[in-house]
Amino acid sequence: MNNIKGMSEKTRTLFEQFISEVQKESFAEGYEAGKSSIESVEEKTPNQQRAELIEKAKKFIEECKKDSTWGGRVYFVPMANGGQWICDVRFEVNASKRTIVALLFWKPRHYKKGVLKAKGIAKCMPGDVFNEHIGQAIALAKALQIDIPVEFLKAIQPSEVVVGMKVEVKGVYHPYVSTILREGAAINGDENTIDFIERNPDRVIRIVNDTNAQYEVST
Repeated sequence: MNNIKGMSEKTRTLFEQFISEVQKESFAEGYEAGKSSIESVEEKTPNQQRAELIEKAKKFIEECKKDSTWGGRVYFVPMANGGQWICDVRFEVNASKRTIVALLFWKPRHYKKGVLKAKGIAKCMPGDVFNEHIGQAIALAKALQIDIPVEFLKAIQPSEVVVGMKVEVKGVYHPYVSTILREGAAINGDENTIDFIERNPDRVIRIVNDTNAQYEVST
């Protein structure tokens, strides 16, 4: 700024002070905007983050498909010679064993059954809540030999029971798994409600499966 011609010393000083104030205000506004953005992320509950992750897993499965002149959007499985097999996927879900298998089949025109060209297996960790969509995304990535998003491998876990979840609860003689069917008050000892869970939190051992959980969508 000292190179600005035609300015008196006093004018230059006032100008520099003005620029300094503008910079301070811009920094403050940027800081507050960034702080607000961070706080909005921090305000999301584990359940809200889990819901977003499940949607990302569904989207990932679709985005792994590629356009093909042979059969619309399909999955490409690499060949040893550098080529690619055009495949469809079939998922085999075993909720009791907490595993999902992605099977990629090449389907020639006159062979309806298809030929298995790749397979990927996802197994839910003992302390994690089982979810078909997240498991499918992991299994598919393994079958396609592509990187698995870290957020799927280290999935945020739900912290609150909602309708649609399968929950392990303490029974009179032994634990059992109950599917939460509705919000309403328990009737005649009905244990498949949010009301029952809220009034008996000590009976809840853990959330087992949230594949069909009815999460609130955050905005």
